[in-house]
Amino acid sequence: MALSPGGQTLYVASGYFSGTDMLHALDANTLALRSASPSSMSYDSGLAYLAASKDGQCIYATDFAQHCVQLIDSSSLAITSSIPVGQGPLGICRSDLLNALFVCCFGDNSVCMIDLASMAVAGWYTGLTGPMTVVTGPDGVTAYAANAGSDEILVISPLNQPA
Repeated sequence: MALSPGGQTLYVASGYFSGTDMLHALDANTLALRSASPSSMSYDSGLAYLAASKDGQCIYATDFAQHCVQLIDSSSLAITSSIPVGQGPLGICRSDLLNALFVCCFGDNSVCMIDLASMAVAGWYTGLTGPMTVVTGPDGVTAYAANAGSDEILVISPLNQPA
């Protein structure tokens, strides 16, 4: 799920395990359905986690099956482009101060950092064991990734730059 920057719209990916991915936009106050991706639109049965862009115009969705981050227009819910990442991307979060996304690549045991200016992977954090989720800390720069395989948290900060 992801919440729009203004807090008015809740975006929900559904159907990951059923093979019928859909993206829904709900009113965050009432949970009433505002819109849903057309049933004819395929998200390749892999949408997992979501993050909203700072301006609310784009939803970033990890696509486990296609090994990428899908960029989805928040108005039409249509995929506009994708950014290749590692195998089996799951958790995703945005760092406004870095103008970047952090993405857990479960299959590669890594976290990649996507530079939003270039829309490309700018670095990798390796040595993890099944990274599942990632959040940005209160400083807006440090990220914390949870390792499912080791029950540990990796701290990603400007002091340990990606390789």
